[in-house]
Order: sequence, then C-alpha cells, then structure tokens
Amino acid sequence: MKLTANKIITILGEGIIIGNPEQYISSVCGIENGWENSISYIKDDSFLKFYNKTKSNIIIVDKTFLINKNLDKTLIKVKDPQYSFCKILKLFADEEKNKFLLKENNETNSNVHKTAIISLNSVIGENCTIEENVQILPNCYIGNNVHVKKNTTINSGTCIYNNSIIGENCIIHSGAVIGADGFGFINRNKKNIKLYHLGKVIIKNNVEIGANSCIDKGLTHSDSTIIEENVKIDNLVQIGHNVKINYGTIIAGHCGIAGSTEIGKNCIIGGKVAISDHLKIADEVKIAGNSGVTKSIKKAGSVLQGPIAFDKTKFQKAYIHFKNLDNNK
Repeated sequence: MKLTANKIITILGEGIIIGNPEQYISSVCGIENGWENSISYIKDDSFLKFYNKTKSNIIIVDKTFLINKNLDKTLIKVKDPQYSFCKILKLFADEEKNKFLLKENNETNSNVHKTAIISLNSVIGENCTIEENVQILPNCYIGNNVHVKKNTTINSGTCIYNNSIIGENCIIHSGAVIGADGFGFINRNKKNIKLYHLGKVIIKNNVEIGANSCIDKGLTHSDSTIIEENVKIDNLVQIGHNVKINYGTIIAGHCGIAGSTEIGKNCIIGGKVAISDHLKIADEVKIAGNSGVTKSIKKAGSVLQGPIAFDKTKFQKAYIHFKNLDNNK
C-alpha cells in the first residue's frame, strides 16, 4: 500500500501538511526506528530526540509542534497524533488481512521442502518457506510469509501468525501462539481503541517454547519481538510486543513479560514472575518465583526475590522481621 500525505489527511478527516503533499509512504514505523518511505508520530516531548535521526518521511505531530527550520520531512499536524497514528495502523492491518485469501483445499504458492512433513488438517498460508525435515503436526495454522527453518518441530494446535520467522532445531509445543497482536490500547472518550500490530516475531535457532505460551509480534513494520538462540520457555508464558530475550535464558511457567522489555543473556526466571514494560534486565540475573520486577536490573548476576523484587538476601532478612512483627509487641 502506498499513501501520499494528501491521501492521509483525507483518511484522517483532518490535518495540515507542512512539506511535500505528494510525499508517499508504504509502511508504518516507530519514530525511534523509522525507515525510508514510512510514517511515524511524535507522542510527547520524550520522542523529540528521535526527530532529527529518524528516516521516516512523514511524521504526525501535534498542532502546536514547532517547525524545525531545516525541515527535510513532511509533517502532518493533527489534534491527537496518537489517535491518528492508530487509524493508520488499522488501515495497514486491514490491508494485510485482506491481501491473501486461503485457497480451497489449502492450495498455496509456498515453498515446502520435499522432506518436510505437513500433517492432516494443518494449514499453510501464502509465500511461506518450510525447510528440510520440518515437522508440522495436525491442526496447526501457519500464516502468510512465515519462514520455518530446518529440523524444527511444530506440535499440534499451534498457531503461527503472518511474517514470523522460526529458526533451526526449534520445538514449539501444542497450543502455542506466535505473532498475535500485542496488548495495546488507547483510551479516548471512555472507549478503549485497539492499536493494531504490523510487526513480526523472530525466533532464532535451538529455541523451545512450551505449551500454550504466547509471543506477541512487534507493533509497527520496523518492530520485532526477538527470541535469541538457545532460549527455553516453559508452558503458559506470556511475552509482550517488542520484547527481546537474549541467548540462553530460561523462563519458567506462568511468567509474564510486558512490552519492550529486554532480558539479558543466560538469565533464569522462576515461575509466576511478572516483569514490567520498558525495562532492561542484565545478563545472568536470577529471579525467584512469584517475584515482581518493576525496575531495570543493571548489575549482572543479581539474584532477586520478592513481590517487588530486590536483592534476595535482603528480602529474606526483611521477611524474617515481617514474620516476627507480632513477637515484637
């Protein structure tokens, strides 16, 4: 899809163009990682630092935005930039949804290697690549533009959404969902409005994903949720959009990792751990089960515990005092 600035303000029903009204875009990106021929937006002042660095050609801004004299981008001034950006996301999401229609009898133009096994009642979308010795068990759904690399096993009932990339020697257990929309909404006039997602999930080699775990895709075309090599994820784990899990990390069941958080290499995360969004966890950190992480962990090798997790030894000392409160009366 290609849209000019003129066409965009027609779709939005508002907007003042500063720059080239015939400037076109063909993708949607965050301003921090925007590429050429894309549209992005400035949500608030914290995003201004990306204005001169982004390669996005069209930027949606607030009506009060002060124009840079050395303007090399096309701006669209609107009342509510985030809401306008939300409309553009939906437009591209609808276009992608309607681009490919599954053909009768699962006929597809996908490239399936002769040694790959596609079991009964599994569906393969358009433009997929299924490499040698891949096994896709019954009742799986593989969306459009998915690449599954060699020697990977996808167990029954798994759903892999469009544009996902699955590495070599991976095991994905039954009921896993790879590449669904992330949990993103904006509230306007007491209504929750969905942020449609356009990104992808990238899973590297030798990864194992447990049954009924969910890994959400990135928000915009330039965003990906990334699971690096040798990561092991237990059952019933939720990984939000734009998250990155680095090499060798192990995540036990019932964990939830909110969007845009990065987990370091070789971390061990116990069961039922909750980690907030936009955090960075250093390498080789260990987090005890039932803990809640609300701040970034900068020190490699830290061991954390607690409902608001901090140093494990300090937590256990504090817990002793907590249990003895009645005895101190």
